[in-house]
Amino acid sequence: MATSTLKQFIGAVIRHCDDPLYFSLSDSRVAELTMNEIDLINNDLNLTGRPWNYSSFNLTVQPNEDYHAITEVADFTVPFSVETSNPNNPAHVVRVLILDDPTDAVRFSHAGTLAAPGVMHTAQSVAFTEHPEQPGLRAARFAPKPNAQASYKVLYVPNIVRPQALTDSVVRFPQFENYLLTRVVLAALPYCEWEGLDGEANAAKRKALQGDPQMPGSHAFRFIELNAQFTRQRRQSHQNHGIRIVPFGRLGARRR
Repeated sequence: MATSTLKQFIGAVIRHCDDPLYFSLSDSRVAELTMNEIDLINNDLNLTGRPWNYSSFNLTVQPNEDYHAITEVADFTVPFSVETSNPNNPAHVVRVLILDDPTDAVRFSHAGTLAAPGVMHTAQSVAFTEHPEQPGLRAARFAPKPNAQASYKVLYVPNIVRPQALTDSVVRFPQFENYLLTRVVLAALPYCEWEGLDGEANAAKRKALQGDPQMPGSHAFRFIELNAQFTRQRRQSHQNHGIRIVPFGRLGARRR
């Protein structure tokens, strides 16, 4: 299920606020409130190691390529899954690689040692480190070293989680959108004023739109319900975003 663009999301917030006067709740104010709530959710999940916005890219390693420079994207930071990919084979069975540290990749997965020839996906693990020949540039080191061309898909947490344009998605995972929408609506209501209403009437309408926390269907009730779901998901040891079930920490960590 696709998520809303920032433009669509702003429109949804204004509709949920019953179309207040533009000077009281402008598009720019809704965008600002949305960014604030995104930052709060992002910070909350970063503290627990739970990715909620993700990006991905495909990279292709060449035979005998020890370090693959990450030049495919500009916002790469922390990878949380790497899987085999074969664009030419729709029936390709995906295999998830171990995310290793550079030392263990050498000790346990034969990083730097050339794999058997003619096999596409020989890598058992991958380590992300600084490129030894290009300081400051991130690189992926597949272990063992590939002996045939192979493609891999990298899923990662980007260093930019806010939408940068009106056409950008507000979130990557659809299950977070209603939660974010409810938070932004509740944050926006105190600013709202409506045509033909005085101060007291505006306050009464804000309270009515917020609703009773005990009344199903109200924004206040919806927030409590969604926040409880969010908290449970945040505390899970495994997270399923409809892509892969990804254990947090080091993927597939070996026992010593």
